[in-house]
Amino acid sequence: MPTPCPPHKDKTNITPVEDRVNMINLAIEKNNGLEFCDFELHREEPVYSADTLTELKEKYPDDKFYFII
Repeated sequence: MPTPCPPHKDKTNITPVEDRVNMINLAIEKNNGLEFCDFELHREEPVYSADTLTELKEKYPDDKFYFII
């Protein structure tokens, strides 16, 4: 799940979000158990993973989420 602009990174030297979206989709395309999510791309900055996980769990209480780095 890409974020528009990670708060811990230098905003002048970040890979364009379109490229990061494409990299994620290429990485998961052969794994039916994984699904691309653009949830963070629709949020206001700054975006923190802990907040995203909390919101996803509230929105989808019956689903399991895994943090893969």
